[in-house]
Amino acid sequence: MLNDLQLAEFIYEQPAMGDLEYTFKHALTREVAYRSLLNERRRVLHDRAGEAIEVLFSDHLDDHLAELAHHFTQSANAPKATRYLTLVGKQALERSTFTESQAQLQKGLEWVKQVPDAIERAKLELELLLSSEETLRYARGVGGPEAAGVMRRADELCEQVGTDAQRFSVLIGMREVLIASGDYESAIEKCRLALELAQRTNEPEMLQSAAGFSALTLYQGGRLVEGLQQARRAIELTRFTKGKRSFLSLRAEWIAMSAAANSLLLLGYPEQAEKTAREALTRARQITHPTALLAAQSILFVYLSLGMPKVAREFAEEAVLAAERSGFTYLSALWRGRMGSAIAKEGNPQEGVGMIRSALKQSSPDLMGASPASALRDSLIEALSLAGRYDEAIAEADALLANQSNLARLYLGYTYFLKGEAICGRDASAADAEACFGKAIEITKGQSAKWWELRATNSLARLLAKQSKRDEARAMLTEIYDWFTEGFDTADLKDAKALLAELGG
Repeated sequence: MLNDLQLAEFIYEQPAMGDLEYTFKHALTREVAYRSLLNERRRVLHDRAGEAIEVLFSDHLDDHLAELAHHFTQSANAPKATRYLTLVGKQALERSTFTESQAQLQKGLEWVKQVPDAIERAKLELELLLSSEETLRYARGVGGPEAAGVMRRADELCEQVGTDAQRFSVLIGMREVLIASGDYESAIEKCRLALELAQRTNEPEMLQSAAGFSALTLYQGGRLVEGLQQARRAIELTRFTKGKRSFLSLRAEWIAMSAAANSLLLLGYPEQAEKTAREALTRARQITHPTALLAAQSILFVYLSLGMPKVAREFAEEAVLAAERSGFTYLSALWRGRMGSAIAKEGNPQEGVGMIRSALKQSSPDLMGASPASALRDSLIEALSLAGRYDEAIAEADALLANQSNLARLYLGYTYFLKGEAICGRDASAADAEACFGKAIEITKGQSAKWWELRATNSLARLLAKQSKRDEARAMLTEIYDWFTEGFDTADLKDAKALLAELGG
């Protein structure tokens, strides 16, 4: 029969690995032949083709996942259609084709409804939800209702049919949802449960991931010493996870390095922070996956704080391109805002203000989550002050402080400091600024955030000196300055030293 069709020039014969294969000469001929089959016959043939591929290529099915998904979605085999759509979606995620991943996983969520067995349906749906959460976070925003809804449904299903690995993924995913809403205590509790689960299983990747995400959560919650301990633990555990690395494990590594760099800076070790940030940035650039740059976004904080805006801007430019190539509109907007912060500090604050405001407009704070949104709004306050627009800066700070549920705990003290700076910019001797700096010092002391405490103390000492309270100013500035053991060539410590000299210290 094949020979007759070949002689009639309907099909071609061509060599294939270990055999021959046949292909239609014209796509139209194939389409007419396909449509001439009765629907039931067509479904049977698709099912048989899928089963044949499973047998023939059992040792390398990964090369045929798209074909298998196609055949089983065209048949009446809902369980296999769902299974292969899930695998195609996960494969696309690993290959950084996020739009394709999202499309396949969404198709799988439609197909899973047709799976007759309730237990099998629940297991397949759970796997789909855990796979789709990753793309939703980057494409729609970590604080978006879709990502939150997916994780809450996954949490329900995990209680019924989840494995240890799936329970772990749900705990980490719920941590993202809680962090986005500013509920740090509940997020930290999820991390604690994830650490306990990882310790019970004693699985290296799980242990490393639990430590990495705990580090970031503790850092964002203002518990810097604990955050640094977990970050160092996660980085140390990375050596046990070489070879086989999951996407979750890679994310945890980037996050741990970022959390370590930021914690070191705020705890008062700027030289160690810059070294760790440089290593993290190098590592992120070595990995081809675009989310390496995106997950390491908080590294910018170190470079901006240490007066290295050019490095921060170049890093942000790379991340914007990575986000746009992957179709992450939300993250592209966020990174453009980050770029605006760097541009403002490079000497063009007006342009920086415009870019940050545009980012906040394109991607609302709710979608960003509490911590990135707080960082970006603080950057806007700072850029406005640099542009001499002090009234606007004060108004932005007041709006942020008035609704502290939208302000990440870590940034509370720094926001008071920025408001004080804006007040001083408008009126160098304003008494209101003293209260802001005092509040900033109180909060940052409680967090052991020596770097921010230094900045606030420096500003308060300068203000007190103008009020003829030189002894009080010198005493408080000497105490914080003498605490530091490194970073004396940074702008903040140089300013403190110069002011101490003026005060006779």
